[in-house]
Amino acid sequence: MSETKSTRSQDGAQEHVLDAERAVLAAMLLDAEAVETAAGLLDAGSFYLDRHRRVFEAVLHLHRRGERADIITTAAELQRRGHLGMIGGREALAAIIEHATAAQNVPGHAAIIREAAARRRLVALARDLQRRAEDPSEGLDDLLAAALGISDSVSATTPYVGLRQKSIRVSRAVPPAGWFPPELHLFLPAETNESAS
Repeated sequence: MSETKSTRSQDGAQEHVLDAERAVLAAMLLDAEAVETAAGLLDAGSFYLDRHRRVFEAVLHLHRRGERADIITTAAELQRRGHLGMIGGREALAAIIEHATAAQNVPGHAAIIREAAARRRLVALARDLQRRAEDPSEGLDDLLAAALGISDSVSATTPYVGLRQKSIRVSRAVPPAGWFPPELHLFLPAETNESAS
């Protein structure tokens, strides 16, 4: 499989992820059906940019209140919440509309957003696990349990990620006392090497 470098925006996210976020928001601003579709696949935490989260929340709030979400009503809702300036004003909403695609493309774009959100969550959990593993006071059993629970945590906090679950017993993950991988036997003292065989 060939490798390609993904371009990143000044915000640090992969550009295609931000494009997917804008496309979903644009569809939501133009089509009430797209709001229903997006609401069933995403939540505000799925979005990388805070301003996109706030637009998503405003549109969803209007929709659930039975109001039509468009640039004008969404700008008014954001203004009411004190978030309009934070997202870049009405000009930012107009710029989002420029990324509009057909409403039927929302599920595909949502899948891109969901995967990126799951990856961000996975990175955060892995970094936390690394920090804990470097702390000698942390018990090995607790660390192994945390490692095995990472996929469950990602699935639980990211809607419809679709991760495949595997059940692994912790006891099987811990090698028996005195066991060494065969390739390490060459580097052991002679008496240890003999006792390990």
